[in-house]
Amino acid sequence: MEQATAGGRMLDFGEALVDDFDGEQIPGGAPFNVARTLAAFGQAPLRVPRVGNGAPGARIVAEFERSVLPRDGLQIDRGRPTGRVVFERGTGAPDAERCAGRPY
Repeated sequence: MEQATAGGRMLDFGEALVDDFDGEQIPGGAPFNVARTLAAFGQAPLRVPRVGNGAPGARIVAEFERSVLPRDGLQIDRGRPTGRVVFERGTGAPDAERCAGRPY
């Protein structure tokens, strides 16, 4: 995640993806989580992630709106699906696998 300021506004380049827990997809990614926290404190940065055009991307767009994050830096990739990390629950800590071929 990289952050800079432009004209007093924080600029945040980083992933926005879905965390997949046994089929339940939750918008996430560390940079996106930081941006949502900043927005909750009234300091919403301009985020510049890329998401796919399917249902997971739509979840992220909806989360942008719910979190009152500006959408002017959000890019929609019509050729690739949204970034996804699959967590498998078993014994101990969940295993995370980043799915290849996706915009992050």
